[in-house]
Amino acid sequence: MRPLLLCAAAAASLSLAAGSAMSADYEPQAEPTVESGWYAGFFGGASWPRDMDFEGFKLDLDSGYTVGGVVGSHFFDYLRAEVEASYARYDIDECVTSTVKCAVSDGDVSAFYLLGNLWFDFNLGSFSPYLGGGIGAARVDVDTSTFPDDNDWGFAFQAGAGVRFGLTDALQVDVGYRFKDVPDLSIDSLETDFQSHNAQIGLTLGF
Repeated sequence: MRPLLLCAAAAASLSLAAGSAMSADYEPQAEPTVESGWYAGFFGGASWPRDMDFEGFKLDLDSGYTVGGVVGSHFFDYLRAEVEASYARYDIDECVTSTVKCAVSDGDVSAFYLLGNLWFDFNLGSFSPYLGGGIGAARVDVDTSTFPDDNDWGFAFQAGAGVRFGLTDALQVDVGYRFKDVPDLSIDSLETDFQSHNAQIGLTLGF
């Protein structure tokens, strides 16, 4: 009986010694580095403007293009904020009244936007649908024989949705739709609104 007790005591001592050695060798692992969540990107696409209605006539605009860039940050997994600067341009197809065409030569309409956006993401693994919008300011420039390069700054807002696809941990493709509106503009002392539908594709890079 005594030899058994001695063996048990020896085994316990060895176990305690091994545990002490492991404790001495163990070093707490550093917490994984958390990325800041910042990102930057650029985009381009097609834009379809609504007619610009003035008192007594309207400008019929052709489809155009939009290009721009964004810088943003993730506040949470589902919420991000960004600043957007973008530009769009359209050729004037014709000017019409209720009965006849107006005396307007070829021209163009362009718009520059500076917006602050909020997007809500729905993370589904390799892709993330999102929706949201933004507010800010825009400058709309109308250049025709009737409006000799007249322009106006106004309040602007947008609403949109899209899907982001991850190519790598940092690089994503963003495919989206935006509706943009610049109400209550004054062009050559005439009141009008400027609205457009936009389909765009872009790349964003996290850092």
